[in-house]
Amino acid sequence: MSELDFDVSQGIATITLNRPEKRNAFNTPMLRAWTAALEESQARDDVRAIVLTGAGQAFCSGGDVGGMKDRFHTSTFADLGGGLLAKMPALGGLTVFAAIASLGLPGLAGFWGEMLAMLGSYRPDAALSRPLFVTLMAVAGLGTVLTAVYFLFFVLMPWYTANDNERPEPARVVW
Repeated sequence: MSELDFDVSQGIATITLNRPEKRNAFNTPMLRAWTAALEESQARDDVRAIVLTGAGQAFCSGGDVGGMKDRFHTSTFADLGGGLLAKMPALGGLTVFAAIASLGLPGLAGFWGEMLAMLGSYRPDAALSRPLFVTLMAVAGLGTVLTAVYFLFFVLMPWYTANDNERPEPARVVW
């Protein structure tokens, strides 16, 4: 019994993930067989569609952590170190920065320039004095900045803690 079954019938290629005892978790041999099956499907002229299925109760549970342990002799990502894993905090911070920049928060996407242009071109009605308008604009800007700081603090906090040993213990309630 192979870890991945491949069959072509009536123009339909069927790829079956066949590790039901591991809920069809991918390991290195299965990934190689997957790549070969896809390449063969692409090369064959009689294949018009590909059906992907899993044997047993689950389709696919992801990567096989046990296979990672066999290959790297560890099951924790922190012990792997180096490579892309070492760059993840920086990539995570860059992703957060890009997400916030796309929201148009202050200082990142021209918010202040838009606010000043609106302030310069807008003449408030007689019922709303210019000093009150400026005050309301400043309060709105300050609220946006404080919201961004609050958001960044909680989103970036995991990346600035080197390991789990440096994180404070959660408070325990004793009754």
